[in-house]
Amino acid sequence: AGATSWMGFAAALLEEAGRLGLPISNSSVTGIPTVDWPTLARRPQNSRLDAGLLERTFGIIGPNWRDLVRAEVESYASLHDTDLLE
Repeated sequence: AGATSWMGFAAALLEEAGRLGLPISNSSVTGIPTVDWPTLARRPQNSRLDAGLLERTFGIIGPNWRDLVRAEVESYASLHDTDLLE
């Protein structure tokens, strides 16, 4: 549930990693316009990560994306250093 950009997703990952004290080499995210990321692939103007169509079509409402990010970072931390979660 909810929507975010790739920048918002990356920032949330770093935020959760920082909250758990995971060692990260760069704790900031800077957004750039698509035009500044040269690629052969065509990119849409709005590339938010959004499951709204799934909800509208099938009535499926998933958990909030931030809750899933938190759970995944906690899972990663528990696999690599159990002291971080204590």
